[in-house]
Amino acid sequence: MGNLLFETGHSKTAAKYHQQALKYNPKEIQALIGLGNALYDMGEPKEAIEYYKKALEIDQKLSDVHYNMGNALYLIEETD
Repeated sequence: MGNLLFETGHSKTAAKYHQQALKYNPKEIQALIGLGNALYDMGEPKEAIEYYKKALEIDQKLSDVHYNMGNALYLIEETD
């Protein structure tokens, strides 16, 4: 549900769904990625990075997450 909400432009609501999923399973990789994406979309790149890192701790081969984290790091550099 969180991914569908995100894809339709409802990042804030998507983030809530992903947070709820993580309460039940803190290592749910799709929820970690989804929450990171929602936070990034909401203009919170530092917070997004935290969830991208958690996802990469579970699976380092997630190229999309590496890419998203790189974008978030770049955005932080641009705003600092």
